[in-house]
Amino acid sequence: MDPRHLRLADEVRAVAADGVELTGEQPAKLDALPPAAGDHHDEEQLRMIER
Repeated sequence: MDPRHLRLADEVRAVAADGVELTGEQPAKLDALPPAAGDHHDEEQLRMIER
């Protein structure tokens, strides 16, 4: 698949997600999720994510 299509799909999802509003306990439930496990990111990438 053409990488440009993937970027466009990401942008479409981001625009759609902009209208989502969390209510009630949803933010606390998301905050309480455990960190992702595995070796998906190296140390430098983790520093960028966690800043």
